[in-house]
Amino acid sequence: MGLKNFKYHYCEMRGVKPDSFAKSIILETCHPQARSYYSILLKMDDARTEAETVLIHDLAEAESVHKMEAMINGVYFASYLKSLGTFRKKLKLRLSGSKIVLVGREAFASQ
Repeated sequence: MGLKNFKYHYCEMRGVKPDSFAKSIILETCHPQARSYYSILLKMDDARTEAETVLIHDLAEAESVHKMEAMINGVYFASYLKSLGTFRKKLKLRLSGSKIVLVGREAFASQ
């Protein structure tokens, strides 16, 4: 059996079903002022959350917190931010890279 990934550790830690992983992590790691925004869009399965869904899907496969940190601190997260419009960036209607790393550390440490 291979290494367990971030999605596995997060779901175990939070008691989240794997099919709810993306929605749960998006709501947990977004900026506070964005929580209502994401709650509405995620319920509607809106295409405006595609950048977040892709980011979280890719992070889910990370098999260590170090791999997650490299993705967040490198070009990968910068590309996510670049894909967002100026309006969303200014209002912080986005995910927080530092919150994602903190949750990742907590998830990997819990096992």
